[in-house]
Amino acid sequence: MSVLTKALVVVVTVLSVLLVALVVPFVANQQQYKKQLDEARQAEVAASTRARIAQQQADNAQEARAALVNQYETAAQNLAATLARLHTQLSEAQAAVAGQAAELAQAKADQSRLAATNQQIAGMLDATRSELTERRQKMVDLELRLIESNDRVNQLTSQMETADVSIRRLREDLAQRDQTISDYEARIAKLPQDVRDQMLAQITTAAGPFMPQTAIYGQVSRVDNLAGDTFVQLDIGQRDNVAQNMKFVIYRGEQFLGTLVVTLVDQDSAVGRVTLQQGPIKNGDSVRTGGL
Repeated sequence: MSVLTKALVVVVTVLSVLLVALVVPFVANQQQYKKQLDEARQAEVAASTRARIAQQQADNAQEARAALVNQYETAAQNLAATLARLHTQLSEAQAAVAGQAAELAQAKADQSRLAATNQQIAGMLDATRSELTERRQKMVDLELRLIESNDRVNQLTSQMETADVSIRRLREDLAQRDQTISDYEARIAKLPQDVRDQMLAQITTAAGPFMPQTAIYGQVSRVDNLAGDTFVQLDIGQRDNVAQNMKFVIYRGEQFLGTLVVTLVDQDSAVGRVTLQQGPIKNGDSVRTGGL
């Protein structure tokens, strides 16, 4: 037998011993291993069951999480919408506050203007009171002047009545004079022609109307028609150098109305007879000596 064979036999022997040493415990422990295997399988089944349960729970949890996430997302969207609405309301509120602030500023400005207006009105009221006081005083003065004017009118009325009496007397005198003139004319008609001409020239020179050397101006204050003749009263008299038989021209603006000869004069007025009339004569028409 060779050394190699011997070595192989020794190795086989050693291996057999080792195998026996391994197999014997294995066989001895086979039931234990089987039991452990069963226990391991049961543990695996239990673990698998727990894994399915855990997976189911995880799925449920995932679904719950997804639902919760959806809920949270919906709530977040609602909150975002609410926040946007609140932002809008805040902007509107800020705009309203700004508008109210502007209105308040406008109200304050209006109040200031009203205060200034009230001051102006107070000043105007004071001025109006002063003006009313002045006007009352003027009214009193006007009433006094009216009383004086009424007195003057009464005086003028009395003077007019006196003038009317004087005019009637003058007309009576004129009638008598006309009768006397008629008698004189009848007597003069019996005189020679040259004597009549000389007497007529003397009478005309002595008693005819005349024009003064200086111009005198006045106005018509009254017009009366008596027995076919027109008599006017003037607002000028002896104080204005008016004399009897003085001749005046009557006019209105540039319109010639006629002429008059003064028949009666007092201090402040005169009465004249219209000798030539080319238009209606009214109160307020102007008179003057000489031509237009």
